Amino acid sequence: KPEAWLSSGSSPGPGRLLLVCHVSGFYPKSVWVMWMRGEQEQRGTQRGDVLPN
Repeated sequence: KPEAWLSSGSSPGPGRLLLVCHVSGFYPKSVWVMWMRGEQEQRGTQRGDVLPN
């Protein structure tokens, strides 16, 4: 079962917070992760690549 958790990164500027979402436990299947606010996907967020464990 996939597991997700958040961490904070370096602040990109005054009054801004960088949140990083980590997901594991989905191998060998693919997983799609996106930032949501309520029922709406948050546009303009950065998407990363699949990285090895």
